[in-house]
Amino acid sequence: MFISPFRKPYVIRRYQSQEIERGYAKATYDDVVVLLTATSLSSNTMETNQEGFRTISRVKTIGTDELISADQYIGRQSDRLFYHGKWYECKSCIYHHHTFIRHFQSEFVLLERQEPPPTIDEEEFMKRSKRRRMKKEGST
Repeated sequence: MFISPFRKPYVIRRYQSQEIERGYAKATYDDVVVLLTATSLSSNTMETNQEGFRTISRVKTIGTDELISADQYIGRQSDRLFYHGKWYECKSCIYHHHTFIRHFQSEFVLLERQEPPPTIDEEEFMKRSKRRRMKKEGST
C-alpha cells in the first residue's frame, strides 16, 4: 500500500465506452475523486508542428489507483486530471510492484481544447475524498 502524507484529493474525469447516437460518437463521463501526489514535470518538451515549435506542459502523478490511457481499439478515451484549473490527459500509467511501496505512476499532458470544469462542487468533493481516504485506510 502506498502511504504518503503528500497525497491530496484530485478530480479525475473517467469516460465510459463510446456509443453512437444519431450518427455521432458520444461518451459519458463521471468525475471521481482520487488521492494522488501530483507534480509538474520541470522540463516542458518541445514539439514541432506546421506553425513552428510549442511547449507541452506535463504532470506526473503517483497513487494507489490505476488511471486509464486511451485505447482506440475498444473506443475508450483516457482519464483526465483537473490540475491547477486545467485538464490534463493521461498518456501512460505504470504499476511499480518491484518495491515494498507498490504504486501507479502516471504521466499527463495538457489538453489543447479544455473541457468543462468538474461537475463535483467543493463540499461534495471534500466528502468524497474523506470517504475514499477512510475506505482505503480501513482496507489495510
